[in-house]
Amino acid sequence: MKHQLLTLFIFLLFISCQTDAPPLLQTLESPTATESKSPNLSLGVDGTPYLSWIEPYQDSAQALLFSTFENRKWSAPTLIAHGEDWFVNWADFPAMAAFSDGQHLLAHWLQKSSEGTYDYNIMVSISSDLGKTWNAPFVLNQDSIPAEHGFVSFVPNDNNQVFATWLDGRN
Repeated sequence: MKHQLLTLFIFLLFISCQTDAPPLLQTLESPTATESKSPNLSLGVDGTPYLSWIEPYQDSAQALLFSTFENRKWSAPTLIAHGEDWFVNWADFPAMAAFSDGQHLLAHWLQKSSEGTYDYNIMVSISSDLGKTWNAPFVLNQDSIPAEHGFVSFVPNDNNQVFATWLDGRN
C-alpha cells in the first residue's frame, strides 16, 4: 500500500506541473485491490499515464492488470495476464510501454523457468487495441538457460518500436 501511495503522490506531483492542473494534492480513488503490489507508472508518447500492478487471482495465481488515467480519474482495471508460476518480489516488477502509434501496448512479467530460486524468464504480451485484448505471451530472453532474467526497462522510440534491456544472469 505504501508503494501505491508513493506512486500516486509522484503522479499528482507530475500533473500539478501542468498549466491546467488541479490543485497540488488531490485525492483519487485507486483502481487497485487492497492486496495489490508492484505498482508501476509509465507514460505513453501522448502523455497518457498507465498504471500496472499485480494482485492475487483466483486460488494461487497472480494477475497483471493496468489502468489508464483519463478525465482526471483512473479507468476500470483491465487484465493483461495471469498465472500460477510467476516470480513476484518487491524489487523486480512488471512494466508497460506504449508504442508511438498510439494503439499498441507492451507489458512484461516474470515467470519461473526452473527449480532454482532465481530461475525465471521475461514474458511479454502485446496489445494492438490499447489493452482491450492481449496476444499470447512470448519469452523475451531467448537463451533457454535457467537463470535470472529481469529488471526490464522499456524505451519507446518514434519509429513504433520499443527498446528493451534487462539483467542477463547467465554468467
